[in-house]
Amino acid sequence: DRELARLFVEMMTVMPDNIVVAFRTKRLAKLARLEWRLEDGKTSVISFPEASKSAFAAEIGAPLNFRNKLRKLDCKLLLVVAPQRDQLRIVNEIDKEVQEQMGIFLLNARIHGRGRKSVKVPSRLKADLAKVFPPTYHVRFLGDYERKNALLFHMMMSDGPSEWVLAQQRELLGGQPVTSEVLRTKKEPTEEEINKAFEEFEKRERDLGDKVLDFI
Repeated sequence: DRELARLFVEMMTVMPDNIVVAFRTKRLAKLARLEWRLEDGKTSVISFPEASKSAFAAEIGAPLNFRNKLRKLDCKLLLVVAPQRDQLRIVNEIDKEVQEQMGIFLLNARIHGRGRKSVKVPSRLKADLAKVFPPTYHVRFLGDYERKNALLFHMMMSDGPSEWVLAQQRELLGGQPVTSEVLRTKKEPTEEEINKAFEEFEKRERDLGDKVLDFI
């Protein structure tokens, strides 16, 4: 998560505005500051408020304190790193308040993806966030020990969303890796569609292998 955030910071430093990177905890934010040693003068690394036993503090105080922190830093671009339920609630409130006055990126929020293990978030909150934050980049590794190095990829292009691509990387004789496209769809494939595509792909691979052996 931290390295992904660092990559986005590097990408966004060309912007003249102030960037704020927000981690879930003070410990994660401290580790990022020590590792990155930022010196551009316009990027700040902070943390979300810690969990509170007080219902008032959790519902009112924490979001208010976090918004005040962003105002003091004159935040124009907020990068939220691997948020969970409490942080996503705060982000949802901030987004409604600032609207287009501040850019917000969710990095590894895991609120999208059919059939994936996502963070535990109330369904209504998750639906609200999914509408506001479409997956600009979606990369998900699939499979188990039997099906390693398989992934599902999707990204937003300047003229709209690209197609969803299911790919599998394998090693050929001699250890040379090769990546094969398994499926390409306009909508995110379901778990059933993914399994069916892999079954058809593996059948094609076996048939091709048999033909090669016959030729040899």
